[in-house]
Amino acid sequence: MTSKITHSIIAISFIGLLALGASILPTGVYAQGDAYSKGYNDALCDAALCNGHGYDPSCQGDHSNEYCANYSDGYAAGWDASTNANSDGQQRHSPPPFPQSQAPSSDWTLTVNAVNVPFGDSNIHFSIVGPFGYRNSDNIPNSQYPSTSFDMPGNQFPTGYRYQVCISSSALGWLLPHCVYYRHGEGDEAVSISPY
Repeated sequence: MTSKITHSIIAISFIGLLALGASILPTGVYAQGDAYSKGYNDALCDAALCNGHGYDPSCQGDHSNEYCANYSDGYAAGWDASTNANSDGQQRHSPPPFPQSQAPSSDWTLTVNAVNVPFGDSNIHFSIVGPFGYRNSDNIPNSQYPSTSFDMPGNQFPTGYRYQVCISSSALGWLLPHCVYYRHGEGDEAVSISPY
């Protein structure tokens, strides 16, 4: 009887821990691409007065500075698209994949170096998330100088946009990885990240 109760408590605790981990995992990178699209679409609507007002680029709600910056970029592009016809006289009504002022980046390579990984952790999990939701991951064994490389498609990781790199090397890290944002410059890049 005591064994069944113990197993039930462990199962409930594990489910609770999973739910907690899922609720606090970083999701900001998804919001960044959504912010640009929302800003773009809000500007189209504002230009058509469907919200009962005209130009209003303010970022409403409790959002991060990064979200509001992407919203503003999208709003500016949407406002320009709604007030300037294309050469064929038609309006654009879908957001471009990234601001028109930035040309698409070429494909590039990201090298991720793991630092300060505890000796007892046998595997390291890396994941990357782009500004438009592109995801990739890799698992490697721990070593003296653990490192992995990712082929980054330029259309998903354009110059000037932020991307997220996450690392974990322990059971708790798999639920709550350590994540850092980086901004893509020009060409190949290398970053160093610690699981703690």
